[in-house]
Amino acid sequence: MSTVNAVRKKTAGKILGMAGCLLAAAGLISYLVYMNVSGDTNPLVLAGLSAAIAAELVLLKMNADGLAILPPVLTAAALCAFLIDSVETFVGYFMNLAMFGDASLISYIFCTCFLAGAAMVAFLVDAFVRK
Repeated sequence: MSTVNAVRKKTAGKILGMAGCLLAAAGLISYLVYMNVSGDTNPLVLAGLSAAIAAELVLLKMNADGLAILPPVLTAAALCAFLIDSVETFVGYFMNLAMFGDASLISYIFCTCFLAGAAMVAFLVDAFVRK
């Protein structure tokens, strides 16, 4: 069976779940790069994105509708923790102040926020569609 036929037989919920996992994994990789460049680390971001991926992979294998809200909540918690840690860089970048944060890291922050936000939306829509 080809990959195209295997994807065609999946429901919209499973496709969104897989897309959310890929986006969250890309966001996790982006955060790891940011963490390496900046030297800052937040275990909540690492744990939140990793747990969201793991929870969605479990939900893709078994039908547990009561736990379907877990991946978007974990992703949102990780995204909020990352935004709180990055607020000084945002202030420094948007207000053009050199005393707050490191404005050279803004591209890593935007990339991580975009990927984690897109994963959160995919997980949220996936929680309400048919598996």
